[in-house]
Amino acid sequence: MRFELSWLLLVLSLPAVAVEPMPAAGPATDRAMHGCTCSCLDHEGTCIFGQNFDFPFRKALLFVNKRNVVKAGWEPGITGEVARWTSRYGSVTISQAGYQQPWGGMNEAGLMVGSMYHAAGGTTRVDARPTLSGGLWVQYQLDNSATVKDVIASEVKIRHFGIFMHYLFCDRTGECAVIEHLDGKLVAHTGPTLPVKVAANDGYRDSLEAWRSRQPSDDAQVRFRDAADKVSELARSASARSQAPEPGAASADVTAVQGAFDVQACVARPSTVWTGVYDSKNMRVYFRTGHDPRIREIAFAKLDFSKATPVRMLDLDADLAGDISDRLPEYSHEQSLEQSLAYNRALAGVFPEVSGMADEAVEVMLGWAEKWK
Repeated sequence: MRFELSWLLLVLSLPAVAVEPMPAAGPATDRAMHGCTCSCLDHEGTCIFGQNFDFPFRKALLFVNKRNVVKAGWEPGITGEVARWTSRYGSVTISQAGYQQPWGGMNEAGLMVGSMYHAAGGTTRVDARPTLSGGLWVQYQLDNSATVKDVIASEVKIRHFGIFMHYLFCDRTGECAVIEHLDGKLVAHTGPTLPVKVAANDGYRDSLEAWRSRQPSDDAQVRFRDAADKVSELARSASARSQAPEPGAASADVTAVQGAFDVQACVARPSTVWTGVYDSKNMRVYFRTGHDPRIREIAFAKLDFSKATPVRMLDLDADLAGDISDRLPEYSHEQSLEQSLAYNRALAGVFPEVSGMADEAVEVMLGWAEKWK
């Protein structure tokens, strides 16, 4: 069972576009069906983070994760030691794979993250460090890291294990990093090496070169170009408004949040399942889905991240709008299991290695994660 579960953890933590190796369904099928895009709008010394998540499987769950929860990884390093930690921060995350396997979210410290497919992305080399697979590695960062520097520094303690993925992290100070694992090493694009705070599905250097040359070679680079152009345009507009504010204009915070949604809208595709916007200044999470354009809002100040109350979760398809901070149902094992099973079955044709024991392994994995509630 150990092999099946560890492999399943990797499968479940893959970004949606890991389905790309599937045979083409016809002329209409291309990378645009599976493209995710993330961006950051600098705003008054902070960051407004935007994320699109694309996949043919349309359901996703939102989780409110607690602080001061003792957790453990599954795969050891060569010393036999597994990762163990106590969550320092609560977080709000969104996932298709299920509980403790996020692809995006924000924690109480204002650290924000989005995961994206990256064909050249890999894993770091096996060594003495305990291992965490992609989704659980992301949750570890939200549990423990307050800043981008913290995320990068964690590499000396934790080995990232995950194929076909890279990440955009941003923190409350507006510092960001595109983190990639190339040739067995962590590569972090920050500061001067991150001139535009955007990431899609190609490597950052290739995407940046295509943006500067105005010669994108695929849909991922087209999305990178369009998002980078929109971020630059909104930055110029914000600068102009600050110098000559218009009477009766919306507040700068509201305008910035709408701007983040506008960036993500310009790179959305028919396969976009959900769009998340994370406001680290006002500590609010916003989202809308591909079939429901209404924006939902969750305020961190209205959430209880202590262990004294039940974990909260939400089906993103729930018929809600506006501020839903006090309308999040309690965690449901049945709903969580149904979500993980459905997603895993959607990937069965891509990863036949887990198809024989998939349902059993999913249940074991979920029971393991639910010990952390």
